[in-house]
Amino acid sequence: MMDWRREIEKDLIKVRSSDNLGTLVRVISQSKRNIFPVVDEFNILEGIVLLDDVREIMFNKDLYEEIIVRDLMTIPPSYLDIRETIEK
Repeated sequence: MMDWRREIEKDLIKVRSSDNLGTLVRVISQSKRNIFPVVDEFNILEGIVLLDDVREIMFNKDLYEEIIVRDLMTIPPSYLDIRETIEK
């Protein structure tokens, strides 16, 4: 039987919806991934930011304090809860 939990990528760096673009760019610079989960204060997923969604603005330092992650994030089309069984 396949244990799908072993297949989950866990090296994603999380951001908060209230973080600004400057914080997100610092996270991007430390990551090898192109997807960034947006979580609330309880570590509950609120959305995601894809590198492709910020590529055109991430080098504009004038926007670092003005744009917040909430304005950049999207709701993922689906997700799995690690507590669920593969049958669900």
